[in-house]
This record gives sequence, structure tokens and C-alpha cells, in this order.
Amino acid sequence: MATTGKIRQDVGARNPYAMIENLERKQIDWKKKSRGEIRHLFSKHFDMKFEEVFGSADSPIFRKVGEGAALSVCTDAANGYYPYPGWVYMSGASPGIDDSVQGCTPDCYYLASVCSLAWVNPSAIKRLTLNFPLTIPFYIPPHTVDNPGDQFLEDPQTVDSADLYLRKEDDVYTFVHARSTTPSNEIWPAIYEKAYAKFLGIPLVDGNADHPDISQIGQGSAFTVLQNLTKTRLVLDEQSSLTSSYNDGDAVYTKIQSSLCLGQKKAQRPAVSFTRQDLECDEDKLVANHAYSVLGVQTENNQKYGSVEFLNKNQK
Repeated sequence: MATTGKIRQDVGARNPYAMIENLERKQIDWKKKSRGEIRHLFSKHFDMKFEEVFGSADSPIFRKVGEGAALSVCTDAANGYYPYPGWVYMSGASPGIDDSVQGCTPDCYYLASVCSLAWVNPSAIKRLTLNFPLTIPFYIPPHTVDNPGDQFLEDPQTVDSADLYLRKEDDVYTFVHARSTTPSNEIWPAIYEKAYAKFLGIPLVDGNADHPDISQIGQGSAFTVLQNLTKTRLVLDEQSSLTSSYNDGDAVYTKIQSSLCLGQKKAQRPAVSFTRQDLECDEDKLVANHAYSVLGVQTENNQKYGSVEFLNKNQK
């Protein structure tokens, strides 16, 4: 695998909105919540102000390994595998970039890779049918601990049922898994996450081979996952030198447009990116230690922008 930088294996931030839903025991339509209501929920459940979660490099959520352990709410006696009421595998003819919303596990790196694949090559996702069992292909890159050979090693994972890892209380279900945006009830993001947990060899719930413990998915590398999904050797282009100054924005734009968009606005190749662990967080900007789908580039009012997908979005 050719690289020009180090592939970090410890990327991953939790979605605080999903964590609050888990604690509130209900799915929340954040679009209908006022800023004051959102701030109250953050203060109630995290015992800190909203700004302390999103506006500080010391945030216990958007930080490196070990510093967010106290805020993990994914493991709970009420969690288990259940069929989600009213589910549909996919609501449209093909997956959408807005279908996936991260759950409370720190696997943004995985969902960023799946979203990038769905954005560039939706047929790779939509070819799966509603019939279970579903077999989802994964590939182990060559010259690795699990595959010392020279070629990719195929390791497909079969999902036997639509059962999802949920929290159930008084017949009310809330997601621990990745979920779709309200109210479509699409489960393909959760099915893909379930298959990935099986691929990782995550411990099982109650010994059921189709019930990996989603709460135990940890941090990882979006670049490695893209290889797992696409059977393609990738190049990591470390652009910290380009992004160290606003003056270098043109260089980043040109790099994305030429290598990923092939001169167009939309990315023609699946690509992911991630942020530093010490980045100061902000509600409306990139957060620390988080992976993003790279969608393309655009120009607006003579300003150049790179487009990325937020997976820990609050559905606003």
C-alpha cells in the first residue's frame, strides 16, 4: 500500500446527540428543538455546558483514546437485539449521502467510508435486496497481519436477520446502532455496521453469531475501511502542511478537484479525511478526532469550498 503519511488507527468521536437520545430513551427530532432546549439537554446529561462539549479542545467527546470513557452510554442492561418496528432496508432506489447518522459508538471512520462509497458508487450498496440472509463483501488488504500475502483476501460477512442492537424500555426503541435520518426508518446503515462488527470479530451478545455487541466497536482508520470495502489499494495524502494556513486553501481545493473530482465538482473516487486530536471544537465546524466523507468541491461568491459530510450531525 503506497502512502505519503501515517495511517492513524485511533480516529473516532462519539455522536453526543445519539448519546442523549439513548439517555432520554427516545429518538429526538432535533430540527424541532430550540437552541435553548438543546443546551438544556447537554447540561442535563453531560453535566457540562454546551460550549464545553463543542467549543473546547478539552471536550471529553471529541478527543483521543481514553478521554471520553466516562461519557460512554452504549453498554446498558436494557440494550439488546430486537426487530425495529416499521423498518425498511432502503427507502429509495439507491442510498443517499444523508441516510446515515452515527450512533453512540466512535465508529465515524467506518460510516464515513460507507457514505463515500455510496456517494460515488451507489450500486455497490443498492444491489443488496430485502431478503435475508444478506452477504456483504469485505476484503483484507495484502501485507498485513491478517493477510501476509500479495493479494486482497476476501472475507464476506453474512447478516442473517434484520435484528438491530437497540435499547428497549416500555416498548420504546432507541438506536445504539447507526441510524437513518428521521423518519425514514431505513436500516441499511445499521445493517452495514452490524456486518462490519462481525468482520472485526466483535464479541457476541448471548453467543448469537448474528448479534455482535455494537457497543464494543472502537476507534479505527477510515482509510483501512475503504480498502476493506473497495478491494483497492489507497494512497494516504497527508495535507497538514497545506491546511496549516488559510493562505493554502487554494492548494487544498486544487488537490481535491484534480485527484478526486477529476476536474468535476463531485468526487469521482471514494475518499475520506480526518481531523487532529487536539482541534478545538465548534458546533458548526469540523470537530476533533472525527472522520468525514469527502464529497467534492464547489465555488460560491468567488469563494472555494470543499464539501464533507457530517456523520455526528444533529439532523438540523
